[in-house]
Amino acid sequence: YDDSGTLLYEENGIKIVCQGFTDDGNPIIYLYSTGELSEGCVVEEYEIYINGKKSRADFCNWVFPHTRNVAEMNISDKDIDGNELGNVESIQVSFKISKENMADPHPVKTQLLEIPVK
Repeated sequence: YDDSGTLLYEENGIKIVCQGFTDDGNPIIYLYSTGELSEGCVVEEYEIYINGKKSRADFCNWVFPHTRNVAEMNISDKDIDGNELGNVESIQVSFKISKENMADPHPVKTQLLEIPVK
């Protein structure tokens, strides 16, 4: 796997790399993930801000032990109040990383991370 791109997170055996962003009417972030763990985990978006406004995204990526994958995060083109966001100029996202069974009482929540959009 090609793990080139912008490193967003690398701790506790989990690595998340942003490999690109497209916005042709349907904003998508491409994320490479790898898990060097004895058990799998689930990586989800926790918070996302587009142009400084809280928005929504659709992202839930299962990372199995010693695997690598590329997944798409589909982003809403509206803020949480339903207002159009216009041209995407900045994106910040935080992730929630849970154990594979999703009943993890102590998931890891990352800080807001900057996604390169240009």
